[in-house]
Amino acid sequence: GQEALSVAMTLDELSKKCTLPPFRIVATDISQRALAKASSGIYSDFETRRGLDDVRKHRYFRAHPDGWEVRPELRSKI
Repeated sequence: GQEALSVAMTLDELSKKCTLPPFRIVATDISQRALAKASSGIYSDFETRRGLDDVRKHRYFRAHPDGWEVRPELRSKI
């Protein structure tokens, strides 16, 4: 789930600098557990701190009782 989110964030940021066609990312995994985790869109503080600066964290996530939830605007692209 995190890899697809990273790509989606990069494309979203790029689309603000130049014209891109609309995009949608198809993410797959052999692990049902990994798919369930990614589908929930909820990540712990630890997960969001690894390689994600505060600006992006607040732009693409919102606080959730279990950590941080991916904002619907980004989730809808994956």
